[in-house]
Amino acid sequence: KQWYQRRVRGETPAMKAMFERLDARQPSEMLSMKRCELPQPPPGQKHDVSAWLSAVSNSRAQLEHQDIRLSNLELLKDHGCKSWTVYLQQLQKLSEGQQAKLHKIRQQIQDTNWARKREHTDAGNLLHQLKGEWLELVGKNYAVERACAELDTEVDQLESVKKKKLATLPDSSTPNFG
Repeated sequence: KQWYQRRVRGETPAMKAMFERLDARQPSEMLSMKRCELPQPPPGQKHDVSAWLSAVSNSRAQLEHQDIRLSNLELLKDHGCKSWTVYLQQLQKLSEGQQAKLHKIRQQIQDTNWARKREHTDAGNLLHQLKGEWLELVGKNYAVERACAELDTEVDQLESVKKKKLATLPDSSTPNFG
């Protein structure tokens, strides 16, 4: 797009109208001097005193307006740099204050992140330790189960031997309790 076809963010109605005028390749509007004119009374009221008083009052108002504008320009010329400097100093102080707040907040975030990392590391170490203890206990439990199984096998073998020995003994040697 060409420069006059670009749209800007936050476009105001005046800017929109200007862009449309540029898109249509129309010339700029001439500066209106209507408010600076000092019209006479209309031709039909040339001899009316009140019409002339109104025209004179209008001219005095415009003269006063121009005088105030000149006074404002003089004040701006005399004090504009000073007030601009004061304004910039205030902005600088405000910016420094905000930068200090930002630094403090970033430091708090960093401290929080370090504390979380430390907690996670400690929790990881504890989990690793507990895992080792669990594995050790599981190993011991397996050894106990294996020993119990071996003892069960040994008990079964002994009972089998006992039954065989009892079977080889004569029946008379067994006590009769009945």
